[in-house]
Amino acid sequence: MNIRLPFLLLFLLPAVISFSQPRETWIFLKSGKSTFTIKSEKCSYIKLTFNQEGDSLRYFTTSIQGQLVSATPTDITLIPASSQTMKVSHDCFRQRTETWYPQKSEPVVFPADKINVLSYQSNAASNGLAVGGALIIIGSLVTGIIAPLTSINFKTGKINSRQYAAIAAAGLGLGIISIPICILSVDKVFNLKASKNSKRETWEIVQ
Repeated sequence: MNIRLPFLLLFLLPAVISFSQPRETWIFLKSGKSTFTIKSEKCSYIKLTFNQEGDSLRYFTTSIQGQLVSATPTDITLIPASSQTMKVSHDCFRQRTETWYPQKSEPVVFPADKINVLSYQSNAASNGLAVGGALIIIGSLVTGIIAPLTSINFKTGKINSRQYAAIAAAGLGLGIISIPICILSVDKVFNLKASKNSKRETWEIVQ
């Protein structure tokens, strides 16, 4: 038996594992001296927004949300999950349409110079929104249903005000805790083009 073969396999194993793992994609953003990096493995989704103007419309906005595939200074490739279009006429009539794509959609390349806004939600922010939403629901149930049901004496019809106040306060406390969690979990937004209606700094995609 050739004893070198097991050692050769052990030597090649890390390379095989590394090759089989999906490649992580990064988006490098720069604005003046500020930089920001979006990592695909820590990203729940990417949203690209395109603004258009025309004679018949006040503005026309299309947002594409999906999974990041690749990014360069000239284009961004996504596997689209959904798209949303908002049309606003000069008399302020709004028309909104939303489209959902199949799970195994083909990647789509979007030119970077056509993108007005890039936003993304991290996995941590997605989890934070889920936790915050759950706290709001639980807090509402505790305050609106559990507190009165557990505090009323159904024989006499009287309410134990102290017990009600304590339980309701606990429910309100859950709602209050959820507020900063939800605020900190909102999407991060980067303007890739200057906008008259936004005071946000303008970013560019770099290598």
